Amino acid sequence: MIHTSHRSPGWVLQLPALIGLLLMVTACSSEPSPPVNTIIASAAVQVHGEEYYTEATLDNTFLSEVSALLQQGEPIVATYRFFLYQKSEGLLSNDLLLGSARIKRRLHRHLIRDRFELLDMDTEQIHFTPDADEALRFIGQPRYVPLWIQKPVRPQHPYVLEVTCRIERDGVSRVFRLLDRLINFWKPVEHHFTTTMTLTPAQ
Repeated sequence: MIHTSHRSPGWVLQLPALIGLLLMVTACSSEPSPPVNTIIASAAVQVHGEEYYTEATLDNTFLSEVSALLQQGEPIVATYRFFLYQKSEGLLSNDLLLGSARIKRRLHRHLIRDRFELLDMDTEQIHFTPDADEALRFIGQPRYVPLWIQKPVRPQHPYVLEVTCRIERDGVSRVFRLLDRLINFWKPVEHHFTTTMTLTPAQ
């Protein structure tokens, strides 16, 4: 009789140690506090004729950390969500959601060819550039993101723009992604930014 053996994948062999680490961390952890912004420096809404666009800018210090990861060939994925609210005039009423937008982008440096791959994950459009500054702007300074307005905009009325941003290292293994999610109680780490403004609609 011929006996055959099957070798388990390497990540399976790591599971006992990872589960033990998880139990130690969760035992010493308290309920996580609400997320605070640590990387979004600014955000705004631009009006061009009858079209509304939103934008955001990440902190330069954080972009330097992203640049260091890219130099090692680590792919980075950024997901932005924008929400525009009409500020409530009453104390008991909620702000009215006027429009929203979402974009997801992936940035990867090809070490051999020494160029950056810029991928819009919503449209699947790919662009290549050797310019590191252009690559960082693609993922850290999104511009002219269409904002779909559902209600008429009132001139000189206060509006609130809320932005959330999630940055992920696409090269991290599945096991460590799972471990990170468990440590964070299955909630992805999101950075939040809020600003109040007035808008002037097209006449």
